[in-house]
Amino acid sequence: MKLFLNAIFILAILGCGTVKNKQQELPELSREKIQLSFSENSHLVFSIYKEALTQYPDLAGKITLRVRAVYNEPNSCDIESVSEGLEAIASQICKNVERLDFGRGKTKEFSYPIVLSPN
Repeated sequence: MKLFLNAIFILAILGCGTVKNKQQELPELSREKIQLSFSENSHLVFSIYKEALTQYPDLAGKITLRVRAVYNEPNSCDIESVSEGLEAIASQICKNVERLDFGRGKTKEFSYPIVLSPN
């Protein structure tokens, strides 16, 4: 029994090394892929904004997100900066960004600005 548990422990250790190697084998996540993901999913951002505009027609400003894109896992998103009045919208947008698929690539952290204007 002890030998069996030692074998499982050794396999677990070897498996951990494999996970790290898979991350190293991934290509870099390019700016183009990041921009493409945001462009393809812009409706997620602007549907939230358009809904807010029905109540506040002059709502405008800038939101800067701090994103950590992770392949095959949920992303993390924090609000780096936000114009006054856009805090609730920024929070909703951040939740959507956490679910974006940036494609196959190494984990990457970046800032992403979003400018909102009613025109």
